[in-house]
Formats: sequence, C-alpha cells, structure tokens
Amino acid sequence: MKKQTHTHEFNVLRLSGLREDQVYTIGDLGCLAAHVFFLVSFSVLGIVPMAAYNVFSVGFYAVMPFVIRKTKNRTPLMFLVMPEIMLHTLLAVIILGWTPGFSMYLIYIMAIPFLMPLKRVWVPYLFSGLCVVEFIALRIFCGSGYSPVYALSDSMTLVYYLVNTFSGAVIIIYIASIYMFYREIMQRRLISKNESLQQHASVDPLTQLFNRRSMTDFLKRIKESGKPYTIGLGTSTTSRRSTTASVTTPATRRLKPHQESCGGSSLPRATSPAGEARNFFSSFLTAGWKGAGSTPRRYVRLSPAR
Repeated sequence: MKKQTHTHEFNVLRLSGLREDQVYTIGDLGCLAAHVFFLVSFSVLGIVPMAAYNVFSVGFYAVMPFVIRKTKNRTPLMFLVMPEIMLHTLLAVIILGWTPGFSMYLIYIMAIPFLMPLKRVWVPYLFSGLCVVEFIALRIFCGSGYSPVYALSDSMTLVYYLVNTFSGAVIIIYIASIYMFYREIMQRRLISKNESLQQHASVDPLTQLFNRRSMTDFLKRIKESGKPYTIGLGTSTTSRRSTTASVTTPATRRLKPHQESCGGSSLPRATSPAGEARNFFSSFLTAGWKGAGSTPRRYVRLSPAR
C-alpha cells in the first residue's frame, strides 16, 4: 500500500527542514561569533578582565556543537548558556558602565526558558525573574555618579552599543524562529498521527483493503451520484483465521492496485464515483480466491456496470 509522504522544503525564516541539533548549533555559532568579536576588541583595547572572560566564553561555545551532537536531551544546555550570558553582562556593565548597552542582553534572553520543554512550569519564571532582578540591580548600581573601571571613548561606546543592538535583534529573531520550528514539529507529528488513525479506521488489518466502514462511505457517495453501480460479495467458508488469510491474500494482492488507483489507504475522492467503482470492482474479473488443499474455492465473476 502506498503511503502518503510530505516533503518540506527548506525555509530559513522558519528553520523548517532542519534537525533539532542543527537549530541549536546555529544559535551556538552565533554566540561564538559575538564572543570572538568581544575577545579581539577587548584585547586590542587592553581591557584584560573582559578579554580573559571571553577566552572562557569562546572555548565554551566552541565545544558546545560537539556536546549538542552527542546529547539527546539538550534542554540543560540552554540553562548553561543563560548563566554565561548573565555573568558576561554583569562584568561588562560593572567594568564598562551602562552606556555601551550590554545590559540589554538580559532583556533579550528572558523568553528563551519558555521555549524549552520543561516538566516544572516554574523554572522559566525563575530564570526570567533573575534576569529582571539583575537588570534592575545593575541600573541602580550604575546610577548617577558611577565611574566605570575602564572608560571607553565615545566612538567605541557607540560601536559596542550598535553591536549589542544588532546582536539583540538577531537573538529575538532566533527565538521566534525556534518557536516556529517547534510548532512545525508538532504539526508534522499531528499530521502523521492523524494519517495513522485514519488508516487504522479505514483499512482491514488482515486483507489491507477497505473495511466495512470505508466501503459504506464510499458506496454512499456512489449512490448519491445517481449513476448505476455493481456490488460483488465473496466469502470464505472456513472459520480458521490462518486458512482465511491463505485464501484472501492472493485475492487482495490483485485488488490492492485497483484500490490504490482509487485513493490508497484513504477514502477515494468523489470526483467520479461510478468510474472509481468500475476500477475497483472490475478487479474481481481476474481475482480468484484459491485456497490450498481441501480449502473450498469460491470465485466471483463481476462485470462493471454499463
């Protein structure tokens, strides 16, 4: 029996066509690129504490793709990334001040925990609450009269502000894409489940042909079309299931191609009911029910309705 297949073309905005590990890897590579920039710029400016921390961050995100591939449950990895971002933000605001815009990362990452499949519903609220608390605390700490440890020039302050703003926009788009990615996965699973349920409800498990319910609905549409039709019935007189299978299997092998031409495992389309019925029932012209040994033989000879 032919199975319906659904192909999904790659769409970068929806991240469809990607595996889960690839989606996580894309986010990791984005973080790696940002920290490489920070490492180089802080090293050039001589801001040693931030350069040292970004050495750790670059190593962290460089190893992460290999961990993502080897790990099936990737949710804990996201809760390792968030503390790294929160600590980087804390150090950057204390050392460089509020103006370069590093504090905005706390706002950008607040929604990430809500996209994770977690058993404890309070965990996302906890992490998001910590981001809010840190943001407010840093704003109070960097109030009027605060002098940063390293004073940046106006041009470098603007550069960092623009970089952080751009990075924040990328994070927001990435978070929205993750949401769409998981929604796409759920839709595929739902479609697959519905197709499986439809097949179980429409197909007889022994013969793999339409069951009584499906044929009743099919014939009802033919009858409503107002065109003539012919019904053929065939039975096996044996009560043993194994013998019945040996009798019906040769017949169903002849009938299945005609059933598939009428719509496969799903209910046939009602575009031409009488024509579909002729295709289906005319298969009995060559389908003889042949059993082995003493199994009774029963042949059905039908002609399509004229």
